[in-house]
Amino acid sequence: MLMNLLNTHPVDTSGLSPADRHADRHLYRIPPVLLVVALLLWATQGYHCLFLGLNAVGRWIPDAFWQTMTEVGDARVSMTILLLFAFRHPRLLPATLMAAVLATLAVQLTKHGLPVSRPAGVFPLEQLHIIGPTLTAGSFPSGHTATSGVLAAMLISISRQPWQRIGALMLLSLVGLSRVTVGAHWPIDTLIGAAIGILAGIAGLAMTERYRLGSHAWSQWTLILFMLYAGIYTFFNAFPQNEVHHTLKFLGLVALTTYLYQLVGHLGFFEQAEDDVLPSAKGSLN
Repeated sequence: MLMNLLNTHPVDTSGLSPADRHADRHLYRIPPVLLVVALLLWATQGYHCLFLGLNAVGRWIPDAFWQTMTEVGDARVSMTILLLFAFRHPRLLPATLMAAVLATLAVQLTKHGLPVSRPAGVFPLEQLHIIGPTLTAGSFPSGHTATSGVLAAMLISISRQPWQRIGALMLLSLVGLSRVTVGAHWPIDTLIGAAIGILAGIAGLAMTERYRLGSHAWSQWTLILFMLYAGIYTFFNAFPQNEVHHTLKFLGLVALTTYLYQLVGHLGFFEQAEDDVLPSAKGSLN
């Protein structure tokens, strides 16, 4: 029984590429814009530009909102969001995993190769609005924004309407802005981080299509376990703030319920349960 289940494809990947390809072209326009904006800001106003103003504006909105948006940049929370769409768009599973690896490598190599002080390591603490831990090193680029860039790339790749792409970009913008309002990053860090994340997303999608990643049953089950772990972590999360805790707990519950319901239904458990009813019992129900 277990071996039969493991050899069963949890999702149908026969229509993997044609169904989603047309939305991908929108992704290629975003990284050049982010990189140009970051370069212009650095060349005209300096690396620390806009930080104090944006950080101060963040005080006008409750800290819980910014903390929640920052946690969207946690890889496990981003995967939980994608769990809501992963069943209908099976290429999201392998593409996200590949993109996450590429984005992590790019961010960590850059952080170690270009050690840049964070705002708390430059300005006096009394000038800053800091939410969460006080960080002083490893500013460039923003890893949280890179993660949300991967998330935005995946959401845009399955979008069918302009408002869906706008929504994905708004989510990315809020995560990037939250990294400034919590006092963790410079604005240029978030622009470059977002560009890295989207480029990694493009690469992950291309590799998935080119090499048909996730087309085997065992690989699909492995990828599903990664995503389910993310949802379970988000539900039983370790985020201490009460408002953030309840928001992410609800997100994890909805994502897990949605995906597991679709998965169990696809595997035929609902139909099997009906077939197990005796014919005489079926007749008595009619």
